[in-house]
Amino acid sequence: MAPRKVASKRPRDSAWEHCVRVNPDDDHRIVCNYCNTNISGGINRLKYHLARIPCKGVGTCDNSPPEIQIQMKASLDAIKEAEAKRAKAKQAVSAMGRSEFQGTSSVAGHSTASSTSPLSPFFLPRTSPGSQPSLHSFDEKKKKEADMAVRRFWYHDSLPFNYAKSPFLQPMVDAIASAGPGYKFPSYNSLRGKELDEELECVKQQLESIKKSWKNTGCTIMSDGWTDQRGRTIINFVVACPQGTMFLKSVDASSHVKNADLICSLLAEVVEEVGVENVVQVITDNAANYVLAGKLLCNKYPTIFWTPCAAHCIDLMLEDIGKLEWVQNVVQECKHITKYIYNHAWVLSLMRQFTDGELSRLAVTRFATNFLSLQSLLDQYQGLRRMFCSQQWLFWKDGTKPDAMSVKLSVFKDDLWDKVTEIVSMSEPLVKVLRIMDGDKPAMGYIYEGMDRAKESIKAFYKGDSSKYLPIWRIIDSRWDRQLHSPLHAAGAYLNPSIFYHEGSNVRRDPEVMRGVMMSIEKMYTDIDMQDKINMQRDLYKGATGMFGYTSTIRLRDRKMPCKIMFLICIC
Repeated sequence: MAPRKVASKRPRDSAWEHCVRVNPDDDHRIVCNYCNTNISGGINRLKYHLARIPCKGVGTCDNSPPEIQIQMKASLDAIKEAEAKRAKAKQAVSAMGRSEFQGTSSVAGHSTASSTSPLSPFFLPRTSPGSQPSLHSFDEKKKKEADMAVRRFWYHDSLPFNYAKSPFLQPMVDAIASAGPGYKFPSYNSLRGKELDEELECVKQQLESIKKSWKNTGCTIMSDGWTDQRGRTIINFVVACPQGTMFLKSVDASSHVKNADLICSLLAEVVEEVGVENVVQVITDNAANYVLAGKLLCNKYPTIFWTPCAAHCIDLMLEDIGKLEWVQNVVQECKHITKYIYNHAWVLSLMRQFTDGELSRLAVTRFATNFLSLQSLLDQYQGLRRMFCSQQWLFWKDGTKPDAMSVKLSVFKDDLWDKVTEIVSMSEPLVKVLRIMDGDKPAMGYIYEGMDRAKESIKAFYKGDSSKYLPIWRIIDSRWDRQLHSPLHAAGAYLNPSIFYHEGSNVRRDPEVMRGVMMSIEKMYTDIDMQDKINMQRDLYKGATGMFGYTSTIRLRDRKMPCKIMFLICIC
C-alpha cells in the first residue's frame, strides 16, 4: 500500500496577499497586484520585486507602498539568515564527523562533541539571556519580555490604543527584529532632521507612483471648501484613484467672490495640472454655485463628469425625512429626555447604573446624528424605565418636580417608542449607505445598488403598504434624481462583479443601468473604434467568458475592489 501523504503545516507566506496566480494550480507564474507585472519563478522573486531590490530577470515595482517594501526586505533578510544558519549547521555536522577521529570522548554510550566543536554554542546551557544563539525561532520568555517593554512604552507616553492598528507598526517591529540585538532607536534630533527628510523623499516617491497610475485607471478630483480659525476661506483639492488618495493643493479664496466662474476656473486649473485625459469625474459640494460651476466645467471638458458629494446628498435625504411633522415631534420629545438626563449629574450617574451605554452618539454628519441618537435611546429605554421605577428615583427630592415628571411620563409612553422604532427602521438603510460613502473603500461601484436596496428595505419594513413607504421613497427619489444620480453610478454598478453576477441583482437587465453604461462609454471615449472594442469586451463580461471565466477571477469577485479586478483582467 502506498504511504499516505501528510498535509503540510507550513504557514502560508504573507507575500501571496500581494499577487494573483495566472493559473490557480501553478505557484510559479504570478501577477503583482500593484503594477500587474508577470513574474515567473515563485514567491521569493515577487519579494525582490516588491522590495525594489534588483534581481536577475525581475524588475522592481514602482508602485509598492513603503510598508510593503520594508516587510518584503525583512522577509528576504530572514531567508538569507536562515540559509546562513543551515550552512553553518551543515559545516558543524561535517566537523563533528571528523572529530570522531580527532579526540571525541564517549560518555555512557553517547558521543559528545568537545567544547571546541562548532556545534557547542548551540547545545551548551545558556549562561545569560541572549548570550548564545538558539535553534528555536520562538522563545516564549523573550516574547513576554518584549510585550512588557512595548506596554511600558505605550502606557508611559499615553499613546492611543488605536495606534496598534497602524499598518506601519508590524513592519517596524519586523525591521527591528531583522536588525538583530543591539539595534539603537533613532535619536530625537535624527527623527526631526535627516531621517525626516529621507521619509519625505519616500512619500514623494509614493505620490509619484500614484500619479503614474492615473493614466491607467483614471482619477477623481474632489473639492471641499472650509473656513479656518483666522476666518479665511480655503478650498482644498484632492485627487483619488484606486492606487490611493493624495492631497494636491489648497487655495485661499478669501479675497474673491466664490461664484461659479471662480470655482470653475480653479477646477479647470486642477484638471489641466492632473491631465484632462486622466480625469474621469469632479466631485464638489451641492451648493448652487458649485452645481453651476460643475456644468460650466463639463461644457469646457466634454469627457469629464461632474458629480455632487454623495454623502452630502444622503445627509440631505435624512434632513428631509426629519422635516416630516410627526418625525419632528418624536425627535423633540426624545431630545427633551436626553437633555434632562445629561443636564443633571445625579440622574446621569443613576442612568449609567441601569443602562449599558450612552443615550447620544456622534455621527459623521449633523442630521445622521439625530437618527443614531434615536437608535441609542431605543436600545436603552428598558433600562430607563427600570431607573424611573427604582428606589433611588422614588426617594430623590427633585423627582416630583414638573420637568422630572414630564420626562418620566415620556419614557413610559408606548406610542413614543413605537414611533422611534419606525424612524430608526426606515432611516437605518440610508445610514448604512452613508457609512459606505464615508468609508475607505471606493464607493462608486456600490452606491447605485445600495440606494436600491435601501428603498427595498424601507418597503419591506412597511410590509408593502404604499401609503407609508411611498412618501419616504418620494423624498429619496427627489434628491437622487435631481442631484445625485449620474450615469457613472449606473456604470459602476454594472462593472462591479460582486453585484453584476449576484443572483438577486437586477443590474444586468435594468434599462436605466444600460443607458448609464452606454452614456459613460460615449462620453469618456470619443474614438469610435475604442467604443466598439469596449462593447465587444462587454459581451465577454456579460457571459463570464474569456478571462472573466477563470476560477481565480471568479474567486476574486467579492474579495477585491472592482476597479482592480477589471484592470488585472485587461492587462492579462
